[in-house]
Amino acid sequence: MKYGNSYIELKIELGLPDDIDELEQLYNELNDHLEKNTNYPGWKKGIYPIRENAGEAISDKDLYVARYNDKIAGSIIFNHEPEKAYKKQCGLATQIMHRFLLFILLSCIPAVYILGLEAC
Repeated sequence: MKYGNSYIELKIELGLPDDIDELEQLYNELNDHLEKNTNYPGWKKGIYPIRENAGEAISDKDLYVARYNDKIAGSIIFNHEPEKAYKKQCGLATQIMHRFLLFILLSCIPAVYILGLEAC
């Protein structure tokens, strides 16, 4: 991944059950950050994204993680079904947009800023 004049090596791989604890922490940090700043996706802590979303997507082999120095810096779920949480609070256009923004937003949490990935 190129950022400015530098390259950042991200490793993209299928999420595993052992990743769920780290994903939950990432989601909680992300939602805390979004609560204090502009929350473009409208995500809410305890609603979406949450541990259960990661677990279901990993079971379905739909969740991929991006690792930087062996730590998860982002995740994305590839499938054709909108998340249940989106059905409650978002329209179809928003669901589609969020699928593309998920990886970018998860790469913009405060813990990842030191990586030089602050694109938000």
